[in-house]
Amino acid sequence: MSALTAWTGTEELSVSGELLDIGAVSRVERIPSGYASVSAMLAGGPFYVAHRGGSKSYPEHSLYAYTESVRRGAGALELSLAHTVDGKWFGQHDQTLARTAVVDVNPQTLTWDEVRRIPIRGALTGTGSGPDRPHMLAEELIAAYGETHVLFLDPKYVQQSHRAEFWDLVESVPDARSRVVVKYHQSNVSLGRDARSRGFTSWGYFYEGELDADLATNADAWSILGLEYSASESAWARVKALGKPVMGHIAPNLAAVETALSKGADGVMVAGVADGVPAADTTAHLS
Repeated sequence: MSALTAWTGTEELSVSGELLDIGAVSRVERIPSGYASVSAMLAGGPFYVAHRGGSKSYPEHSLYAYTESVRRGAGALELSLAHTVDGKWFGQHDQTLARTAVVDVNPQTLTWDEVRRIPIRGALTGTGSGPDRPHMLAEELIAAYGETHVLFLDPKYVQQSHRAEFWDLVESVPDARSRVVVKYHQSNVSLGRDARSRGFTSWGYFYEGELDADLATNADAWSILGLEYSASESAWARVKALGKPVMGHIAPNLAAVETALSKGADGVMVAGVADGVPAADTTAHLS
């Protein structure tokens, strides 16, 4: 019998067909695998990255959000990073916890234990409903999906002050150079060039209004370029003309994903994962 993963309704179990306890498993599904590597992602047609774990569909940066995005079929997962005073990296986009947790404090001033006691409010992120979720350590995401999915890692506001520690975190991902994309706004050319010099793929995202000033000078720092899905056809043509893969960002729904792809996007950073990512076949066959 071949091994598979079963979903009990609350957790994943490793089982085989001959050992499956029907009484313990309420539903069986195949958990989709992600992109095997960055190169496979780029070569395989349109690719989809779950923005903060699907920030328009699920409580952003929670392990629950990433698990739901994986179940939907997102082959790559994006994580914005914050750094606690005791040296822990966790999922957080903003400079404070005000928007997602109604606590107006910079997480750099807190310990991880203090952060963990502050929930991500289900009413404030994702669809605005559902239970609160705990914050998630970066190492939790790496342990869960670092061997099966491509990870886009963004060091956000501490990229300069904690860059050495950031590289330690990146290197902790299994087969990191094949599975990690270092992400940042295109203006941070030092990070993009640092990533490429270390053998990593980098993604720098532009907005249409920045192209005249920055495209010619900053594009070389980034292996993959980004442009907002709503940018004009002429802007997309300018970026595509550089001959690099281009991602559309940040798509809140299926219509935005389709818009990006119609303009020539090779992949899309998707916030509305629940409808914006093509659903994977999760049918499990016991044999």
